[in-house]
Formats: sequence, C-alpha cells, structure tokens
Amino acid sequence: MKILPYLGIFVFAVGRGVGTRSKPRGHLQYFGSHQSAEGEIETLSKFPTPEDFYDMYVLPRIPVKFRQVLDAHNMPAFSLWTDDYLHTTFGREIMYAEYGKKEDMDNSYRYYRLADFMYDYTFKDIYMYQDVPKSMQANVSLPFCLLCSFERMIQRVIVWMSSGGIQTILRKDIFESVYCLLDGTKDVYLIDSGQGDLVEKRHWNEAGAYSEVDVEHVDMFRFPEFQSIQWWKSSLNSGDCIYIPKDWYHHSRSGDQRTLVISYQFLRPLYFNVSGCPRVQSIEKIRNMTTVTLLSDLEKKRIDMLSNFEGLAEVQLSDLEQLIRLRKDQDGDYIRFFRLVDKNKDRRLTWDELYNFEMKIAMTVAKSLFRVEKRVKEKPSYKVQLNFASPQAQRLYEEVHSHAHDEL
Repeated sequence: MKILPYLGIFVFAVGRGVGTRSKPRGHLQYFGSHQSAEGEIETLSKFPTPEDFYDMYVLPRIPVKFRQVLDAHNMPAFSLWTDDYLHTTFGREIMYAEYGKKEDMDNSYRYYRLADFMYDYTFKDIYMYQDVPKSMQANVSLPFCLLCSFERMIQRVIVWMSSGGIQTILRKDIFESVYCLLDGTKDVYLIDSGQGDLVEKRHWNEAGAYSEVDVEHVDMFRFPEFQSIQWWKSSLNSGDCIYIPKDWYHHSRSGDQRTLVISYQFLRPLYFNVSGCPRVQSIEKIRNMTTVTLLSDLEKKRIDMLSNFEGLAEVQLSDLEQLIRLRKDQDGDYIRFFRLVDKNKDRRLTWDELYNFEMKIAMTVAKSLFRVEKRVKEKPSYKVQLNFASPQAQRLYEEVHSHAHDEL
C-alpha cells in the first residue's frame, strides 16, 4: 500500500499482493455456476413398460425424466389434492413438518394436524415430509413403470408439500427413487455416482450421506474439487416424474409456488419376472397404494442375502459352493438353506422359490446367511457379597478359607 500526497490530500493506492488468490469460477455462487451442465437427461413422453424400465434404466442406473405422464385417471391425487380437499378430507391426519425452506439437517421440526398445516404453510417457512398415511393411499397410484417385480421392492412412499422456494441439500440415497410432481415446478441437479471421489473428498457426512456444501453459495476454496464436477439438470413441471438412481448425488430447487411431490423409494429387483407383466398401460391395470405391501425389515434381510445371486437365472448347488470357499465357516448354513428352499428336490433354486421361502425358518437354520447374531446365554452368578462387622472378622474369614483348598 502506498500513500501519495496530491494537493494536500493523501491518496491510498492499494495494489494486489503476491499472495492474493483470484476467485475460482462459481465461487460463492449457486451450484452449477462453475461450468455449464452436461445437458438434460433423457426425456420420455410416457412411462416405459416395467421390463424396459428395469433393463434400460434401473439395471444400468441411468436417470430418466417422464414428461406429462400424470393425470386425474392414473393418479387421482393429481386433481383431487387441492388445499380445500386435503383440509376437509384428511385434516385429522398427523403430519411431520420441518422449519426452514432451505433444507438443513439441524432444522427444527414439529408434528401438525394436516388441517393446521394447510393454514400455516402458506405464510410460514415450513414444508411437510411424511410417509403417505393409510387414509390417503387410495388417492396415490403406483406408476406404470413400477408394476410387476418392482411392486414387492417398494420401501417407502412419501409426500412432500410446501408453498414453494424449497432448496434441498446435496445428497445421495441408498434407494432407487421415482419423484412425481403433482403441482409446481422443480429444477433437479444431478451428479453421477462415478464422481464420488470429488463430491465426498471434503466435508462429507457419512452417516447422513450428504455434503456440507452450501448449494446456494458454493465455497470453492473449501470445496476445490467442486470446480471439476460435471453435472446434469432436469426441469420438472406438474405431471412430470423423474427416476434418480441409487448413489447418484442430487439437489433440487422448487419454484416459488405451491409444490406437491410424491416420492417412491425402492430397491432394485435382483431378477425381473416377465410372466404376466403388462406391455401396454391401461386404466384397468392402475394399482393404488392400498394394494401394495411395502418392504418389511424381514424382507429387506431376504433381499440382502439374495444379492449374492444377482444376475443368475437360477441358483444351483455349485453357486453356493463358490460362496462356501469364501466363507468356509458358513458351509453348514448354506447347505441347510439350500435343502430348505429346494422344495421339489431338483437341485436348483428358481427365483420364485428364492422369493417365497419362509424367512423365519430360514433365519433359524441358517443364521450366518442372514447375519443373525447368536445370543450368548449368560451364566448366572452365584457369588455372594459378604459383609463383615469389622476388619478383624474379615481377615479371620479370609485366613480360614485360604487354607481350605490346600487341605483338599
């Protein structure tokens, strides 16, 4: 810094120091400002068949957008769920709501009666995040692409609602997801799972599977790897749905108007059964959520174990033998499991058999396959705590009993 006298006035001239850093592109700007998007993800004008959805998108984990696929016929909630209808029909339902339209894992929350939420959400910074209650499930249909083998893999169906302006954190999910926008607009920012080394390099919350980056003001000095991240964008309008694969990083920003979303979270089927699966979408085949059984904890254990055989048309004894070589201590469990499931004794297990054996019995005869911890029964303690009237009495007792074993 130099001080230059000029006409009796001191002028301060500040020059750039040697150590001053120039701001990286996108610094303290909205996520994506560092470089242009790679483009829009693929967009379809209708739902694919469940089989095509599995083969072309879910199996290779490729995101896809479905444009204008919802209407009053295939999704009753699309036209029914106005504020007045929700207030009068489901007003007694208890819903979970978080404060702050910018998602934060430390946000406070409270439980609302839906009728009260319908009043507050129009002028307060809150949004609803809730598993669809049973009373509302008849209004929620299963998207055509999630029929057949997907039906038994659905983990949760969630309703999101706000007056708009919601920004989510940058995160990844452990489930596959289909988001359907019933009302409003939403921009979705996506990063493929192959860039995990960049996204998770710094300030990544492993337990919550989210980045601590402020998506509204990305600090490129704190997150220098974000300067190299490639990203995709998809803009959704009312009636659109989007498939986001497991482990893809995503962040979304909704418009400033009422936003209503139904989110379907599911596990990827290990095998797709085409038998009886429809090739053409029709109103007669629409299924609402009252007819769908969500994945239980017991069924999740089944899927976790069966992931050992993903990609096989059927499981033979030789397939189990390969696993036995890796886990020799579990060979008995594998053999007992095979005998239990092989009902017709043809020495091969079909996926129909693998999906329908009795889980509770299997977990009893083959604990290690299902990671069931063996309970160790504690031996009762017969040690008696003695209380002595004086230290002298205690010394006398110890002296007598210390020689008892010598005499024996």
